[in-house]
Amino acid sequence: MKRIFSFLICLLSIFCLVSCSTGSTQPTEKDPTVEEGKSILKIEKTNTVGKVDTYTIFYTDGTFTTFEVTNGTDGLNGTEGKAATIEISEDGYWVINSEKTEFKAIGESSASGKGIALIEKKSTTGKIDTYLIVFTDGTSEEFTVTNGTDGTNGTDGNDGLSAYEIYLKYHKNYTGTEEEWINALADGSLAQSYKTTYNIIFTLATIPPVLAALDAIGNGYETYALIERGKTYNGIEQLPNFHNVGFSTNNNSSSGFTKDQFDLMASKMEELNVFGNEKFNIYVQDGTGLSGLGLAMNANLSDSQYEIIMCEDGRGTYIALEQAFVQGKALSSTVDELYDNYVSYVNYAKEVVEGVKSTNKNDFTDSKFGYYIPFAYTLAALDNFTYWIQDEAQIKNILEKSNDNDIYSKLLSCFHIDGYQDSVEYTLNIKYDNIMNSVSNFDETQKTNYLTLMYGEYFEDTYTNLTRTTLDDHTTTVPESKLVFIGTRIKSFPAIASNDAYGIGGVTTAEEVPNTYADLNSKYKIPLLFPTEADYNIFIENINDVNNYETTPTAEQLSAVRVQCFNYYINYIFVLKYTYALYGTSYDIIMKGHPSEVLGAYSNWTNAYVTSSYNYNKLMNEVIMDFHSTDSMGKFIGMVPYGTAAENLAYLGADIAICGLNSSTYTGYDTNVDVTFVLELKNTDITTNNNLNSRYQAGNLTFHEGNNEYITHYDNTGNIYKNLISIYTDLNETELVEKYQLLFDAWLKASFNLESIEGYDIDHQGFLITK
Repeated sequence: MKRIFSFLICLLSIFCLVSCSTGSTQPTEKDPTVEEGKSILKIEKTNTVGKVDTYTIFYTDGTFTTFEVTNGTDGLNGTEGKAATIEISEDGYWVINSEKTEFKAIGESSASGKGIALIEKKSTTGKIDTYLIVFTDGTSEEFTVTNGTDGTNGTDGNDGLSAYEIYLKYHKNYTGTEEEWINALADGSLAQSYKTTYNIIFTLATIPPVLAALDAIGNGYETYALIERGKTYNGIEQLPNFHNVGFSTNNNSSSGFTKDQFDLMASKMEELNVFGNEKFNIYVQDGTGLSGLGLAMNANLSDSQYEIIMCEDGRGTYIALEQAFVQGKALSSTVDELYDNYVSYVNYAKEVVEGVKSTNKNDFTDSKFGYYIPFAYTLAALDNFTYWIQDEAQIKNILEKSNDNDIYSKLLSCFHIDGYQDSVEYTLNIKYDNIMNSVSNFDETQKTNYLTLMYGEYFEDTYTNLTRTTLDDHTTTVPESKLVFIGTRIKSFPAIASNDAYGIGGVTTAEEVPNTYADLNSKYKIPLLFPTEADYNIFIENINDVNNYETTPTAEQLSAVRVQCFNYYINYIFVLKYTYALYGTSYDIIMKGHPSEVLGAYSNWTNAYVTSSYNYNKLMNEVIMDFHSTDSMGKFIGMVPYGTAAENLAYLGADIAICGLNSSTYTGYDTNVDVTFVLELKNTDITTNNNLNSRYQAGNLTFHEGNNEYITHYDNTGNIYKNLISIYTDLNETELVEKYQLLFDAWLKASFNLESIEGYDIDHQGFLITK
């Protein structure tokens, strides 16, 4: 009988492992309320009456069922019994007494939730018992048990593995005790682990954290973040399901990650990987895809537990594709170096990946964890890696540039480009999606959470400025359409005002910065700088205010501060007043500050203003703040004290266009947000600007929706001169018109090597044209 019962128990175990079971004390039919994932905890004999043994099946949800086994009468002594052998084949099936069954040893999830509703003995013929198994979907099966004559008791068979031991066999990293495992089985936490997913954000730069946040807020999973430029998640403490693993929200340095930060995140993931069933979405910057794999391995994750999402970081993503896989590669009817080169890279990537996966003690200082964007394209061809790219049109444009009439590279098929369906060895796991599309799919709560994460304590100020209808006086109206000026560090504003070559020139000594407007050099008393005494007093009163100095500077330091602060300040206000003069009647202009220089939070600036060993961050902060609140033209420029991607701002206000200084913000983003103009002191055209060229080549900076109307002006040095001529003509500033006309003529002649400029001009994107 021991052998017969062992076989019965084995069959019960098989059915429980391959399906989800129901449970009631007296199951007679399919239970429609049964939950998927329910299984048998244990089976034990609970009673014996005569030759009838009663067995109880205990389920993981606390319910149970019973069944009976009737033992036959004693027969003649038989031969010595042999213990049943129960094993698992290499391909995962139960093997009973050396015979392979059709049943899997390791359960697989069942979409239908099919389980055992009832087991009962139907009949007995001689020594053959027939049992009926009824499943929860209404189907049934029968099996027989032949009772042999009783013989001499055989020796006890070897004990099989317990359920806990079997679990450990397939979850080698589980560290809980058997008691802890049984408790987890009973309270449902083990079953829940199969349904648990975490977002892990370990990204450099600014754009990758933005993309990762969009995905994390969209999927709603618990999120753990450790990002390089912490200000990008300024409001992380305000979101309950976002957790800061160890970064400062006041930090904006681009110094990369340290070994300690890598190890900290790996430890957090290992802590979350309680049962070895949890899933992890690991977001990294595209140039650091292997770092995500290193985290997964060091956290002891199996291949079924993680997906690494490599997020693009603007223009570098597209430049890397062109330089690594397109430029200089031959393509003909017999040669496809683009594709062949790519395949060789993927094969190499396989070897590197296997090296990382061979240990759970990867050292982050190893060179293979360095920054290299082209590697993202090869990793994306392998399992567990996905490449998130925003602009499919740019990818298509770059790859199709290599086409030679009807001859094209099979690499286009690797990238899933429409119209190309060649059979290829590798295809990329690629996600084409941009910021605006992600946000447009959000409900209002998700959108608020996203913007709160991005702006934190500055969210209200940002929203107020982008939705304002009047100035602070609540009387003066502003245009409904918004023009967001993409700024950068104050010290990085182009030297249009402080450089002699551009017509004004800055100060070189402290004496040139007088304490009264009357003594100020007349060249600064112009409409785009200090047209009134009140405008100048904003600067001079702040620079003379002892409260604007953290410590008392020496006389030498104070002189150096006056010179440098004046030059930075006039460049800053000149550019914004220039923008207002060109667009202020059409747009309400909003100034987006750089994350590292949140105005009002100067103590956290990562780019200090220092001269003669003296830091004057506080002074610079106060001067700029006053400009935005009281200057005769500055007050028309709404100030957003903090921001990341320009498109974030577009989701807060209507009719948004963006403009400003050279920035990677313009690359890889939603093309529905117009780039109105970009200002850069260069002598070349729009195609030489790395942040604009790819979008220009794709066509979305040339014409707007098929109309013969340019949407993007590229204000190079020549166009700055031309625009100043126009501005000062409207203001009847004859001397300034003549001054900038001479500067433009000289620039045009020198830039294009013209003996005579007669009949020549440049268009508003910097290209030489004939009149």
